[in-house]
Amino acid sequence: MRALLWVIGLFALAVALPVAARYFPGYVLLVLPAHRVELSLSFAALLLAAAFVLAYILLRALSLTLEMPARAKGFRREQRRLQAQRSFQQALTAFFEGRYGRAERAAREALEGGEPPALCLVIAARSAHEQKHFQSRDDYLQQLEFSAPQSSYLRLMTHAELLLEDRRYHDALQTLGKLHDKHTAALRLELRAQQQAKNWDQVLGLLPQLEKRKVLEPSLLEQVRRYAQTENIKRKAHDSKSLREYWDRLPSDLQREPRIAAAAAQGFVALGECNGAHAIVELGQRCRAPDQRKTAHSCMVLRPGQGTKGASMIARPASWSPVSRRRGSSRLTRPHNSNSKVGAGPVRSASGGSSGWCRPSPASVQRVL
Repeated sequence: MRALLWVIGLFALAVALPVAARYFPGYVLLVLPAHRVELSLSFAALLLAAAFVLAYILLRALSLTLEMPARAKGFRREQRRLQAQRSFQQALTAFFEGRYGRAERAAREALEGGEPPALCLVIAARSAHEQKHFQSRDDYLQQLEFSAPQSSYLRLMTHAELLLEDRRYHDALQTLGKLHDKHTAALRLELRAQQQAKNWDQVLGLLPQLEKRKVLEPSLLEQVRRYAQTENIKRKAHDSKSLREYWDRLPSDLQREPRIAAAAAQGFVALGECNGAHAIVELGQRCRAPDQRKTAHSCMVLRPGQGTKGASMIARPASWSPVSRRRGSSRLTRPHNSNSKVGAGPVRSASGGSSGWCRPSPASVQRVL
């Protein structure tokens, strides 16, 4: 549309000029010392237009000549920027292809070319980590801290994940502790670090947040909760009071879990708290459906002097483990004899000597529950 208007305007001007020159026969008189020049009005207008065009061309050429160094500098800068973009794309491609050496070099070139330092340094740090160049990895992350302080979340998440892969669980937890607002990925990473560091109390403390944000599937969440409770019970099995307090604080549904109950029973057995172990076994048997109970499997813990007291507890010798000797000791067993009486006193070992008490095998406790 604009070009059409220009064409129409030029045609109109071409018609108007001859008409004006014909009907307006004016002239221009130029007087110089000893000279006198007389020009027609139309010719003088043409000369003025030509002079204006010539002056514009000369000034424009001069301006372009003076701007040439700056334009050349801008052209080179644009070329470097395009090269940096290509290097950054090559770094991403090489990293996801598993070519970590090429990815690290391309990321450095992109950083030197002016690409955003945060992403370039993160790619370089991850590539160096995959190549086991841990000092270079730490240097890249330190450079990221000074080059892009606004990307602290990215730096901390990357550093924590790399430390976790390097099996430095406690350092990873310290790094994650610097995050103020943890999103789901940070919570998942912290859960993994707490599990590998065997901080089971902290694992249990994270589970409500993970459940609220639906980070894990409910079945997987329950599995993690049961495993953490089991490991916590095993850790507290060195003191009967701590174990009893922890067991009493557990909800009833968790006390009925076979793995948790088996761990607690084994802990009471190891501490000599036979009554507590028998109570857990009885609770497990009562909570099971009648058609699921194994009438031929249970466990019994006897101590010297119990006498017939042990007969009141669940005792099915069929589940006891066979005799197996270990270094310097022998596992005690009850003979698989239907005529043997429960609670008749101390059980004798396979060597014929009298033992203080009989410990059931962990497998038998697990079968009971």
